[in-house]
Amino acid sequence: MIEMMVVMGIIATLLGILVVALSGAAKTAQTANTRALMNSMKQALIQFRTDIGYLPPILGHTDLNPTPADADLRRKLFDPRGPNFIWGDGDDVLPQQEDGDANDSYPENIQEWFSWTSPAEYLLGYGDHGQDGYGIDDDDDRWDKERPPLGIRDPGPDGVWGAGNVAGSSRGLLGSRMGGTSSNIHRGKVYGPYLELKDDNLLASTNGTIDEQGRLQVSFPGDALYDPDNPKVIVDYWGNPIRYYRRLYAPGSLASDFRPFRNSSGGPIPAPPTLSDVFVLRPVSFKAGSAIDGIEDDSGDSSTTMALQSAEFALLSAGRDGLLNEKIRYDDPNAENNTLQTDFFNEDNIVELGP
Repeated sequence: MIEMMVVMGIIATLLGILVVALSGAAKTAQTANTRALMNSMKQALIQFRTDIGYLPPILGHTDLNPTPADADLRRKLFDPRGPNFIWGDGDDVLPQQEDGDANDSYPENIQEWFSWTSPAEYLLGYGDHGQDGYGIDDDDDRWDKERPPLGIRDPGPDGVWGAGNVAGSSRGLLGSRMGGTSSNIHRGKVYGPYLELKDDNLLASTNGTIDEQGRLQVSFPGDALYDPDNPKVIVDYWGNPIRYYRRLYAPGSLASDFRPFRNSSGGPIPAPPTLSDVFVLRPVSFKAGSAIDGIEDDSGDSSTTMALQSAEFALLSAGRDGLLNEKIRYDDPNAENNTLQTDFFNEDNIVELGP
């Protein structure tokens, strides 16, 4: 009996070691696979820009008054400064009109200027032909019944198949695409899909719900909340949606940023904001000599990098915990003046810059 108990104890110990090792290997594999996926998305974005002439626009990710999927998460946003694109002094900038608080400053608004849905819409092309100009719908008008299922036609100079020229609150919405006329639907060259997802679980749908911790709620085929008509997002290997950021661009000018514009006094604008202003994209640690000075986060930290300053776009995974702290670069509870978080949410962030 004693010998048997000793053997069982040894087996239990070995099983415990094996479980820990397998768990660590699984986490390492998830990280490696997510990095590989994001690199593939990066190459797809570069090819999109080569073909179309600009990077995909930022499609809205929140709405003050959520509506059905026809509107949510597919709104065309222009510039966090708003539609009047006149650069003021300091933080006196116009906020996003569709997203954000009208009282927020530029540093606050730029943290929210990203998209969850742009990669799936432009790199895959999940919209039906009334939304992206490509494919033939079956009778139920669902994008997943479209033949062929993936691909887009040239989204045009506004990036949203004519809907960027629609006045008022309908600008950019699915129902306003193609200018509302069937004569535009089949115009333009066919492109994509630019990305091949090796796993069906890398594409999820969302109803636009955001939980108290800022996470977009997603569902997969077979889930109770799954709706094939809802907007789609590409997720990482933890099942969390990957964010897409890009440099700011002037309204109606996707191929450029706002450097040609002038400030309210008619003089040259200051140095244009860059992705170095987005706190969650900043690294947790820096190589010697790589840190430069940028705008301060809520803890007073202004450390950023030249790579972020020059990047044209970025992809972000929140890592294995699925959580982000958008107010500060590194939520270290021991950092000076840091009273915002104690959970190291940003420590496992995965960032891919391009090109």
